[in-house]
Order: sequence, then C-alpha cells, then structure tokens
Amino acid sequence: MKNFLSEKIKKLPSSSTLAMLEQASILKEKGEKVIDLSLGEPDFKTPAHIKEDAKKAIDSDNFSNYPPVAGYKDLREKIALKLKNENNIDCSYENIVVSNGVKQCLTNVLDVIINPGDEVITFSPYWVSYAANIQLSGGVLIPALGEAQNSFEPTIDDIKSKISKNTKAILFSNPSNPTGHVLNKNFLKNLAELIEKNQNIIIISDEICEYIAFYEKVFSIGSIQNIKDRVITLNGVSKAYAMTGWRIGYSCSHIDIAKAITKLQGQTTSAPCGISQRAAFSAINSSQNCVKEMMVQYKDRANFLYDFFSKNTKLQPIKPLGAIYLFLSAKKYLNKKTPSGEIISSAKDICIYLLTEAKVATVSSESFGVNGYIRLSYAKSLEELEKAVTQIAAALKLIV
Repeated sequence: MKNFLSEKIKKLPSSSTLAMLEQASILKEKGEKVIDLSLGEPDFKTPAHIKEDAKKAIDSDNFSNYPPVAGYKDLREKIALKLKNENNIDCSYENIVVSNGVKQCLTNVLDVIINPGDEVITFSPYWVSYAANIQLSGGVLIPALGEAQNSFEPTIDDIKSKISKNTKAILFSNPSNPTGHVLNKNFLKNLAELIEKNQNIIIISDEICEYIAFYEKVFSIGSIQNIKDRVITLNGVSKAYAMTGWRIGYSCSHIDIAKAITKLQGQTTSAPCGISQRAAFSAINSSQNCVKEMMVQYKDRANFLYDFFSKNTKLQPIKPLGAIYLFLSAKKYLNKKTPSGEIISSAKDICIYLLTEAKVATVSSESFGVNGYIRLSYAKSLEELEKAVTQIAAALKLIV
C-alpha cells in the first residue's frame, strides 16, 4: 500500500520527540521503569478553577455547537486585551485566530504566506516541527546559527547575510525550544531595524513559553510599532497553564493574514473544541497565581539540572533563561565506547545509550538542526529529576 502514499508524506521526517517517546513506551511495556524527559509536557495538572469553568460550559452553558471558525469572539477579545496589556501589541479581536495548539497556528501561517521556493530564515537550533512544517508548505529552511557560548543566538550580521530575494519570513521561538534562551530586547530591536529595511519579510515569533521566563519578562517583537503589521505572534495556553491536552493556541497577525488563516482553517479543521475554548477563556481571564507558582518550580528545576550536569558529568549545559528544556553538549562523549564496545558517533547514539542503560529518555539535537547535543525536559518533579540525573551520571561514567 506504500505505493499509494504521496511523495510529500514519504519525504516528511517523523517527529524525533514522538519517536523517542515511542521507544520509551516499548521499554515500559516490557516492565522497565523509564523516566521520560523527552517530551515538553508540564507535569502539573490543569488548575481546578479552569476545569470547573469547562464543566460549567458543558453542564450549564451548553457549549455543544460548532464554534465560529476563528474562535469565540469573547475569547479573541480577551486574547487581544492580554496582548495589549502584557505585550504592548496593538491589536483587536479581528487579528486573532484560535487554533488547535501552536503547531496548527504555525502550519496555518506558513500555508497562507509561503509559495514554493520561498525561504524561511530559522534560528537554529529550532523546534523539530519548524523544519517539517516549512517543508510541507513548500518553503526552504535557511538556518541562522549563533555561537554555543552565546546560547546560539545569531548575530544581526549573520541574519542579514542569509537574506536573499527569496526570503519570505524569519521564524524563531522566544523563549527557545530547545535551548531555553530568551532573546533580549536590544537584539529584537536591532532585528526590527533590519526588517524595516526589508519590506517583503515577515517575522513569526513563537512565544508559547512566554510566561516561563526566569530572569526577565519576554519582550514581544510585535510591540515594535514600525514593523507591527509584519509580525505574527504565536502563543497559547498549553505550557503556562498545563493545558497541553486542551489544544488551544492562537495567532495574532495583520487582518489580511488573519482572514486568510480563517479561510484556510474553515476548509481544514474548522474551529478547535468549544469546551477547550471556554477553558482557555477561564485561564486568561482569571488569577495568574497558578502560573507564577509553576514558574518558581520550573526555575528551581532548571538551576538544579544546570548545576548537577556542570559538576558531575562531561555534558556541558547551556544556562536556561526560560522554557522547560535543558540543552547540553555531548561532544566530549563522541567517539568513545559504551560498556558493550559500541562507538558513540552521534548525539543520537548518546540518547539511545541513555535510554537503554540509564532508562532515561532524552532527544538528540540532529532534529533541531545542530549536531552533538541532547535536549531534556524538566517538566517532571524535582524528585524524578534527581533520580534521572543520578542514573544518567552513572551510565556516563561507564563510557570510555
């Protein structure tokens, strides 16, 4: 039956995070106790008041019909108000489209702006799905890779050198998945100046981990007035409110692009689940104390992991400033031997070794656009993380 598959899907790579999750699941089915640090899914539960409001939407308010394609107006208004008050982004509900998570937001955006052969400059290392979605849209990914000692933040000169007549967009996550880096205000202002001079380029800023920033508030490039019409901001409720399964993301873009996204969404998935939208409204409209409490724990976990790996292994971590990921160089273990005599030739080999020997699932960096690094998620309790890193350290000591 493979003959019936399209060339497009044959060429599409599988998600490396989901692939590692699948391998971990196989070991679990065999009775192994695997600690999964591959997936960026918060271990917290959706706050009780959000779940209660979702129940009310079912039991009392009867939100059981098709929602408007772009999302309920009051939710879009609430999102626009949030973006105005917190991010200084000048927008209205008409600029907002609610979708099935930020992944669909990104897919929608790329599908409505990219023509075959258009180039998308993407800060590398990048979230695994960026490359696949650019490929699906017919675009070409052009990586902008900074120095590791600067958390891979590219320079403005490097970005400028990557711009060509085919450049359509610049895409990045802030805070970064996978490095946990937060782009500073001056860098983003300089980037805005560059884009102001290049009228045919759109910026796509993925800010899904916006609230998980440990040292300074995330600056939204969409707040810069001179380029605001050419910035598309992506965000959602998955990470901040531990609502991954509710599948609510949103995009904020110029009204012409928002209408195009709505048109596309109307022909594909239509609106996301109405009950999930009511839960998202509750999350954004209520006290944010739950978010602050989760962020404190994330920061503690990030600091613990950074200190542990710095002191106890040859894995070299990049200091995370936000998000829920730690990115570590595994280059000092390359070309070494495992206890069984196998040569470690890539970060993927390290990840497979850690899964089989330490029973800890991580993700290799090849899918993020760089070689020699691994990513792990600290969306686990401190107790589980302590156990995981102890097992990792013990396994690494066996490599010679």
